[in-house]
This record gives sequence, C-alpha cells and structure tokens, in this order.
Amino acid sequence: MITIMLADDNKFALKHFAGLVNWEEFGFELIDTAIDGIEAWHKFCRLSPDVVITDVQMPGMDGRELAKRIKRTKPDTVVIFLSSYDEFDYARSAIDLSVQEYILKQELDKKTLEKKLGEIRQMIQNKKEKMRKMGQGHLINCFHTPLEDLDGAFYQDIFKESFGFVIFEQDHIPEILSKKSGYTTQEADHRTLLPKIQTDFPKIRYLIHIEPYRWLCFCEANTDTEQLADQVIRYVEKESQIKVSVILFPEPMCILKCRRAYEKTKFLIEQKYFDGSSAVMYAEMYEEPRQYAGGNLDEFKEAFEKEQEEQTLRALDQMFRPIMHRYDFQAFERAVEGVLDELEKETKKIYGNFELYDESIGELFSVRRIVRWLKGKITEILEMKSKEHHFTPNAMERAVRFIYQEYSNSLLSVEEIAEKAGLSVNRLNDLFKKEQGETVGRFLTRVRMSKAKELLDKGEKIPDVSKKTGYGSTSYFARVFRKMYDISPQEYRRKEKRYE
Repeated sequence: MITIMLADDNKFALKHFAGLVNWEEFGFELIDTAIDGIEAWHKFCRLSPDVVITDVQMPGMDGRELAKRIKRTKPDTVVIFLSSYDEFDYARSAIDLSVQEYILKQELDKKTLEKKLGEIRQMIQNKKEKMRKMGQGHLINCFHTPLEDLDGAFYQDIFKESFGFVIFEQDHIPEILSKKSGYTTQEADHRTLLPKIQTDFPKIRYLIHIEPYRWLCFCEANTDTEQLADQVIRYVEKESQIKVSVILFPEPMCILKCRRAYEKTKFLIEQKYFDGSSAVMYAEMYEEPRQYAGGNLDEFKEAFEKEQEEQTLRALDQMFRPIMHRYDFQAFERAVEGVLDELEKETKKIYGNFELYDESIGELFSVRRIVRWLKGKITEILEMKSKEHHFTPNAMERAVRFIYQEYSNSLLSVEEIAEKAGLSVNRLNDLFKKEQGETVGRFLTRVRMSKAKELLDKGEKIPDVSKKTGYGSTSYFARVFRKMYDISPQEYRRKEKRYE
C-alpha cells in the first residue's frame, strides 16, 4: 500500500477530504492527518509517508515551507498543494519545489481525487520498478566484482540503507556427481519464480539470481529474516516442487558488509550437504572447516579388489568418518571421486549391462545419502561378482552347448548366446578368451566352419552347406571359409576328391 498523509488547518475541510474516497480501494493507506504545518512536519519525520496532500496557507508553517523540508529530507515524496486561491505565486512555488500538483479546493471532488490517486499510484509504481531494476543491476555488478575492485563510495551512495541479508540455494546434487554421471538437477525458472516471490513478499526489496541455483535476498532492515526465509521455503516448494536451503545473517547490514559477508561465507554453500535437504543455517554459528588430506583409499581398493564386502564397507566408513567430522566438503568430493573411479573400472571391465548411475542420483542432496548410495552400489557389484563366479563353469557349458545346438540358425547372435548363459556379453567374452583363447563370435565361426568341412567331405553342394551352417549368403560363406582355411570351398572339395 502507498502511504498518504493529509494536512489542513481547517478541521472541516480535513475531515471532508479524509472521507472523500475509499483510499484502500485505490491502493493507498491514509496513515494520519495534521491540523497545521508544524504538526504535519513532525508526523512526516516519524511516519515518512509516500504522499503528502497539504493546504498551502497554514499557521506556524505554511505548505511551501513544509514541502521544502519534505523534499530536502525525502526527495521522492509526492507533494500536492491544495488552496482556496488561484494565485500565480502559489503555482510558481509548486513548480520551484517540484510539487506534483496544485489543485483548487473547490475543484477537488470525489471523481477528480480518484483520478489523481490513480495517476499518482501508477507514477509511484513505475518509478519504484525503475529504481528497483536499476538497483538490481547495481547489486549484480557488486556481487560479481572482486572485492578488491569495488568502488565502495559508489555503492554507499546508491544503497544508503541497511538490509536484512539472506542467501537461498536450490538443493541440487554435488558437482562431482554431475560430472561423473551426467545427471544434473533441473534449475527452477528463476525469471518467473523470483518476481512472483518478490510480489507476494513485499518486505523483500531485491531478489537476484547470482549463480546457478543461488539467489540473494535483500529485505527491509526490520524484517524477521528467519520467519521470512521459512515462508519463502514453503512458498517455493508449493509453487515449483523444489527444495531450498537458506543461510541467515544475524543483523541488518549495509550493501558492502553484505558483499564481504557473502565472500567470507561461500564455504557455507557447501556445508549444507552435511545438514541435508532444506537446511537452515545461521552464518555466525559456522566456521570454515579444518582441511583434511583425505581418507585412505588404498585400504578400500584392496578390500574391493579382493571382493571382501564387509572389509570394503568398513574401509569406506573409516575413509569418510573423519571427513564428515571435520565438515570438509572438498575432501568429501575427492574421496567420492576416488571411490567412483574404482566402481567405474569394475563395471566397465565385467558388467557391461550394470547401471552404476541411475535416477536415484537425483535425490542425493546430503553426504549421508551419498555414502549410503555408494554402499548400496558396492554391495550390488560384489553380489553380482559372487554370483558370476559361482555360475561361471555352468554358464560356459550352457553357452558351448547352445552354440552346437543352434549354429545352423542364421539369426543366432552373441547377445542371444550370452542371455542363454546368464552372463553379460563382456563377461562371456572374457570367459571364452580365458578358456578357448578366442571370443564367443570367433568360437561360433570355428564351429560352423568345422561343420562345413564335414558336410563338404560328404559331398554336399556348397549352397546347401552354406544354409546348414547358418549362412544365408553363399558368397559370404565362401569368404569366411577362405579366411578360416586359406582356401575356397570349391578348391577344398577338389582337393579332397584327389585324395579319395
């Protein structure tokens, strides 16, 4: 609401103008009236209204002196002169003092006042929006400029008042998980969301998007920032279905202090991962973490390579426990990266179809959740390795038996053979290389070519031999045969006949 005050030494006129319109209907709040210029000045100093409508001729202090003091103290205040006299000196004074309007009392009816209020409201809103955008631009520059390069005097001139300072951070997975997995947390549409928040929470003076997922909030100095933050968190979750964490500062600060506090407490943005989703953190209660070189990854790697699940999980706990105790998130990220490197190696080497990074990553907003997720993946991998070791001999037998049964099927694929054996293609190829010295595909070709020789020895025609050994194309069969035995099927038959 736009605040307004009336001043007139005529009590009847004052009462008449006060009740002439429904102020609130036009977005105004009539906060007080004054019976003379001196009383109006004292009330202005205490209440600081946005608009003052004052009579020009008043005892003690006339309207012109009142307007002069108001404009000197708060230049943006809209002042309107009322007078019973259409005098040139009054009108000229209005111009000289940057008074918005000079209106004759006898011409000020309800309709005229309503129209004037509409114009003033629009003018004030336009001016406030323009000033807000300018201020927002200056804030973005201020917080993107290195501290040592800031012109402090410049920002002190623009932002003379103090603000309640709050940092909002949309919960998102850590950068290391995004880098390794390719998953990212979808960022809220800040261009739509932030203006809505600012409209619905009038105590917020500026709300700026400073970095991905991060907003800086500057509210009126008398704001209960803890209560405001709680309301915004619930509002955002309802409007956008996202979770937000918040950093609160203990007292109102000038813009330069806000800037220094932001730089000093950047580590807090990472600390929220130790508190979990929708964390509320008080800046004065946190200290920068003690740096930690990192846990012993070698013990973890040794136990994991030996497929010792209990020892692997114990080594993982021993690696992360001191990091979590020190709240050192950078050490935590280094440790997570080292563990993921080992898991990736194992899954690429053995489990071609194992999904290390799945949609569950999108919910990993705390270090505890990340550690639990790592433990779950380690357990899955070791269980799969154990099963594969247990079934490997039978799996190999099933694969070989299936190949001898189905070699004449032209649609037979390595994937189908692996599925029949109950293994991944990569794992089955590893087994065949170890046991047969060749891949599954090469073994299948050798079986087919061996059968082709038998059929050719029996005198069967080459096109028939091609079909019976799983080759739909006779020419392709001939090329494979030549590659295998360095002789064509025709030459082979002629050669064998010479020895009969």
